[in-house]
Amino acid sequence: MKKLLFPLLCSLMILTSACAPLSTDGATNIWTETNAVKVLRSVTSGKNKKVTVSAAKGEYEGAQILINSSEKIENIEIALNDLTCGTHKIAKTNVAVYRQHYFDLQTAYDSSQKKDRYPDALVPFDASAKAGENRADANETFAIWLTFKIPETAESGAYTAEFQLILDGKRHSVPVELTVYDFALPKENHVRTAFALWIDDLCDIWGNANPDVHKVANNAEVKTLLQNYTNMLAEYRISTTALPLLWNELEDPKAVAKAAKEATLNPKIASYSVPVKEIEAEDGISEYKFKETLLELIRQSTNDIDLLKKAYLYIPKIDEPLSQNTIPLAIRVNKIVEKVRAELLADASLWTGKQQVKESLSAMQHVLTADYDPRLEGAAQTWCPYFSSFDTEEQRNVYYERRNAYGEGIWWYGCVGPKYPYPTFHMNNNIASARTIGWMQKVYDIEGQLYWTVNLSKQMREDDQYHIRDIWNDAYSFYDIAGDGYLVYAGAKYGIDNALPSIRLEAVRDGFEDYEYLWLLEETLSSLNEKYKTAYSLAEYVQHLSDKLFDGTKPTVIDENVTLAKNELSDLILAAKYGILILNENNSLCIYAPENIVSLKINGNSASRDQANKNRFHADAVENNTLEFINSEEKTFIIRYSL
Repeated sequence: MKKLLFPLLCSLMILTSACAPLSTDGATNIWTETNAVKVLRSVTSGKNKKVTVSAAKGEYEGAQILINSSEKIENIEIALNDLTCGTHKIAKTNVAVYRQHYFDLQTAYDSSQKKDRYPDALVPFDASAKAGENRADANETFAIWLTFKIPETAESGAYTAEFQLILDGKRHSVPVELTVYDFALPKENHVRTAFALWIDDLCDIWGNANPDVHKVANNAEVKTLLQNYTNMLAEYRISTTALPLLWNELEDPKAVAKAAKEATLNPKIASYSVPVKEIEAEDGISEYKFKETLLELIRQSTNDIDLLKKAYLYIPKIDEPLSQNTIPLAIRVNKIVEKVRAELLADASLWTGKQQVKESLSAMQHVLTADYDPRLEGAAQTWCPYFSSFDTEEQRNVYYERRNAYGEGIWWYGCVGPKYPYPTFHMNNNIASARTIGWMQKVYDIEGQLYWTVNLSKQMREDDQYHIRDIWNDAYSFYDIAGDGYLVYAGAKYGIDNALPSIRLEAVRDGFEDYEYLWLLEETLSSLNEKYKTAYSLAEYVQHLSDKLFDGTKPTVIDENVTLAKNELSDLILAAKYGILILNENNSLCIYAPENIVSLKINGNSASRDQANKNRFHADAVENNTLEFINSEEKTFIIRYSL
């Protein structure tokens, strides 16, 4: 009998493969963790003895190796090997290795946060070793982060390898097991983001005293850094708010159009904000400059290369108008935006052969960071409130109803607030806090996400002024909030002209990859609903998994259940690929399957087809279920489904 192995069977295959146990001795403890756990410095041991990773083609996935010794270790090295599955290979060059940099967090804004040393910055291991940081004091946990990049061309299956830790010359073998799913993530990002990149925090433009940012000699070097950071963030499925242009270039329509074309042609860039010249006059923005920029974008567009397809507006001058008491200004600015839009749409000379471009201008969102409030009528086309503003069905319905009635868009954001128990990017929250945002965003049908800046290198203090901050030793960027306003670290200390990632940035990407998993499932679900005359929405179909991760917009999971939910989601994608729907109906399973499925066993028990519907099976279920399908070609499909 042929077997088409879903992830569960791949895992069983791995578990029975021959590989040496992780080498330890009396003085040294070595263990592993998934990418779903932050290992605090006070943790000195763990139970996992091998690296286990599961991912789709085209996906990034992380894992950790931890070392703790009762003796000082002067030299820590790691040697990678290629991963193999039969004759197939994933080269070791697809694995990035980082040292986890820890921060002492002794201030917490609520009792949920433990005072400890937290890992966050990820420093390339070779660069860290060159700086003499590949050592550990006695009884001090040393943490390694691995990021696996699965090639789009990889064959699906169970891969294994042996990595080697060399501690003061002594070798320790680390078994590695990688399952590659039989589907690929899309290259294109389907969630819009406006994650700001601050030029003045990117580099030391004025030659001041901050030793932790990049030193630049001219605008060309600044531009290179901007492009490097933008490209790096795109690999994390993040589109920066502004195009990678210098301040003077943002006022040059031709420079804007050139950069917009590059963004339009890059599938990794989902969105960009059309630059708007802010002025001190009563209107707040320059109508002339805004119109001039849009005109150039229209002129340089075709239906095939539509420079407005990914465009939106976010104007910092009217940020948070409710709390900043700028409601009248926000309304005036939006009137200018809509006036310019209407004038351009009415100019028939612009649109010959450009109907798609015209539709993009008509749909271009003006994002305002505010809850809907009657006082803001006429101030926005797209609302962007806090994550917490979508916590209840009643709250969400406010925005859904306005979208249905008026065509208004829905984005959301987090910054200093909201705080725990809502999701945050704060350093002393668990990884699930940042990761579940992507899953929530797809399930709640929220179109975009904004973050005020990814690279804040300064510190806001009690005098309400920014001060220079030691980014490698002081995590508190905004009063008592650790990690707010930055997800990356300047690589200047290590001679790297780019951003260095953080564990939180890895979690953000994992969340956006979860979004793409859900997007893939939704695409297939539509055709299966038509095939089986069902009408399940994506949110309904994955509710049994969402319920394990969050309640409203409050993450309820703090451990590896995030990974388990993602793995089960991959099963649903693979099942849908072969025409199978699996549903929880009052704690029993209802399964729709094509006629070529000749056998179905649930937890080892045979299930029968519904006499009234030859495509449907019904069966009792338990909390965690294993379903085994056999088709007419004698291929076996094994998947997991939890209630």
